Amino acid sequence: MERRLLEGLVENEDFLQEFSILNGLLLKGKDPAIYFIMEGKKCLIPNWETFTNLFVGMDHVVNLSDKHPNMWEKFIEKIPNGEVISDGAILIKKKNQDAVYMLTNLHKHWIISPSVFNACSFNWDKIEKYPDIIIDS
Repeated sequence: MERRLLEGLVENEDFLQEFSILNGLLLKGKDPAIYFIMEGKKCLIPNWETFTNLFVGMDHVVNLSDKHPNMWEKFIEKIPNGEVISDGAILIKKKNQDAVYMLTNLHKHWIISPSVFNACSFNWDKIEKYPDIIIDS
């Protein structure tokens, strides 16, 4: 989602009832916390190691506090809390199949297509391959 569109949504008091439109965004405010929007909820990324396990880099993080420092709190408070991404979360796939999952909180989240993978700023180079028996368990 383009930054200008995101800023426009935030400035609108009725900006969103359905937060799933934000899915896949990486958001940051004044503090060092970075959030990944998943299933319409903000999920805290607990540390830099976990961020680099999953995502391509900081240039894909929308930092609203740069341009609108007072808008950040108003915006982030409206998005419901999701589970914190587990410390050490990873991207996984079977050795001989294309399906990729984000493994966090002992749950596999299927990333449905390469375009969704890219839109979420996941890092293709960080996918770990495992035997079927491990992925299927």
